[in-house]
Amino acid sequence: MFSLQLKYETLRLLRSPALWLLLIFLVASVSFGIYNGMQRTAAKRQSVGEMLVKQQTDLEKQKMQADSIARNLIKSNSWWLDPTNVIVVGGMWRGAG
Repeated sequence: MFSLQLKYETLRLLRSPALWLLLIFLVASVSFGIYNGMQRTAAKRQSVGEMLVKQQTDLEKQKMQADSIARNLIKSNSWWLDPTNVIVVGGMWRGAG
C-alpha cells in the first residue's frame, strides 16, 4: 500500500510546475555559487602572487642593505632602519605581525 501511494505521489509531484521551477532555481543558484567562488579564488590567487613578488623584492632589498652595512660600505643612521638588528627585522618591517 505504501509503495503504491509513494509511486502515485511521486508521479503527481513530477507533473507539478512548482517542482520544476524550484529545480531550475536550485541549479541556477548552485551554478552562480560555483562561478562566483571561482572568480573570487582567482582574484585571491592573483593578489597573493602580487604580494609574494613584492615581499621577495623587499627581502632582496633588505639583504643588500644588510650586506652593505655588514661590510661597512654604508652606515645606518637610525637603529630602527638597520636591517642587521634582529628587533627591527622581527618587529618593525612589513613582515612583522
